[in-house]
Amino acid sequence: MSSDLEHPRIVHGQPSPRSLENRMGMLIDTPYNEDFVEAIKAGVPGRDRAWDPDEKVWWVAVEWAEYAAQLVAYHYGAHEVVDEHGCIEYHDADGTTARQDELFW
Repeated sequence: MSSDLEHPRIVHGQPSPRSLENRMGMLIDTPYNEDFVEAIKAGVPGRDRAWDPDEKVWWVAVEWAEYAAQLVAYHYGAHEVVDEHGCIEYHDADGTTARQDELFW
């Protein structure tokens, strides 16, 4: 993943990067935003989040997925969400949502 995306991206259905755990969660790929980083650290317990310095993405446990998605929306506005099946939804800053298949068919 790359933080050079036009919009932040959330990817659901991702395994924990910690090799000893078998937990599912989501990856969050965003440009750097100090307020967002502080919010993730303050709101999601350390055992339920991880920073991947090589990929430059956050992993958040599935239990915190909705909360983390709300943080992305609050701090970045428009963003993409990729579900477990690879379907993409685009979320605008105003809360409007469109699925990729709705945009192109």
